[in-house]
Amino acid sequence: MFIATTDPLRYPTGARARGARALAALAAMLLLGAPAPAAAAPLQAVCSVHFTGTSTLHDFHGTAPSLTFPVEPGAVSGHWKAEATVQVSSLGTDNGTRDANMWAMFDAQHWPLIRASFADIDPTSVATDKRLAFQLTIRDVTRSVVATIESWQQDSDKVTFDATFDVSLAAFGLKAPSVLGLVHVQDSVAVAVHTVVTRTATER
Repeated sequence: MFIATTDPLRYPTGARARGARALAALAAMLLLGAPAPAAAAPLQAVCSVHFTGTSTLHDFHGTAPSLTFPVEPGAVSGHWKAEATVQVSSLGTDNGTRDANMWAMFDAQHWPLIRASFADIDPTSVATDKRLAFQLTIRDVTRSVVATIESWQQDSDKVTFDATFDVSLAAFGLKAPSVLGLVHVQDSVAVAVHTVVTRTATER
């Protein structure tokens, strides 16, 4: 959770070390929602989403608009819970025909949202293990997903990290689009999410 260093001024020994550890723990409690005499400040997450697919012709890249959603205290002290949704029709690859085929694959008219649910996030474990488990719902199918976490950075005001995971279209009952039966999209789509978690502006 904290980067190791050999600098004696930053990590002193004895009584000063205990004081430094106490300050570090206090900073973590303020941000991560551990119990405190006053109510913990509300948190919010802002995510940018990118995805990459492969077809028999070439790779393609897409994005979703920036997502902002609340991060709430979980059932266990110091844990988080959150839910993020993406409008299928907001997904874009800078190609109108390809986008229309993608939205049709998702059946956006009947299932307009993709939902990611995070029920019990232990920030300390995520930072240490570099893994983040969640439930991903596409149309009427929900699957467990484990994202790989990189570039975890934390201070008293915010946490930032990158999460990457692959989505199998077939696992969600989706049939990959094709063009004239000649160009086929492969089953696996790589997703990358950059996330920033902060206290809400009104509570800073």
